[in-house]
Order: sequence, then structure tokens, then C-alpha cells
Amino acid sequence: MCVLGGALTAYIEPLIDVTCQVIWATHRQPASIAAFGRVVPIWTLGCYAYLMGFSGIMIWYWNERGTITTRKILALFAIMLVGINALEPIGIWLNLWRYTGQHGVRFFGYPMWYSTMFAAVFVMASAIAYRTKPYLHGWRVSRSCS
Repeated sequence: MCVLGGALTAYIEPLIDVTCQVIWATHRQPASIAAFGRVVPIWTLGCYAYLMGFSGIMIWYWNERGTITTRKILALFAIMLVGINALEPIGIWLNLWRYTGQHGVRFFGYPMWYSTMFAAVFVMASAIAYRTKPYLHGWRVSRSCS
């Protein structure tokens, strides 16, 4: 469910692209979604499923084992920061997308503030899943969670 939920979050990409001034390169591949003048390629579904799903699975796993700590969540946040800061400049270098407008400090064309916000979204989604667990019953949770 974490991976499926992660994939579904890819459908907010056009809204993020408009607010963060992201322009996608013209491509000849199927689009996952086209909205607000942005055509988002289908491979973004896999990226979101992996990134959003990974953070959700890790929080859920630590919660199930009773080993969730602030240190682990901060480590997850740091891992997401490193991963995003490593992958985004590669996409920009390959001309898959670009950031326009004024974004402050950039790393190979990538606005540095964006990675902090993006990593926080992953951890926040996971934290919401963790905090709502006591209120979910029946089909909404797995048997091991009840």
C-alpha cells in the first residue's frame, strides 16, 4: 500500500511543476498526467512509488518492530536529502527538465531549498501514517498492525 500510495502522489507533479517553475523537455513517451500546461512522463510514477513508498515502508517497519526513534527518522530525512540532491542534477544535466525563475542557491541548476522541502514531504507522509495507525481498524490495516 505504501508503494501504491507513493505512485499516486505522482499525480500532483503538474501542480508542483507550476509552483516551482519546472519545465519538462519535449518527450515522445507516454504521459502519466497532463495538466496546467505540463506533460509529465510516465517514468515519474516509478520514481514517486520508490521514493514515497520507501519512506512510508521504513516508518511502518520501524513502528511495527517498536524500534522507531527520532534518530532513525532524521537519518531517513538525511538519506532522502542525499538521494534527491544526487538524482535531480543528473536529470537537469540530461535535459529531462529544468527549473526556471529565481530559486536562490543552485547546485548544478538544482534549487537547494527544493530538496529540503521534498525530503520533508516524504517524512511527513510517513509520520502521518504512523500517527493515524491507532485510529485505523479492520480492512484499513494489515493483520500484523491490529
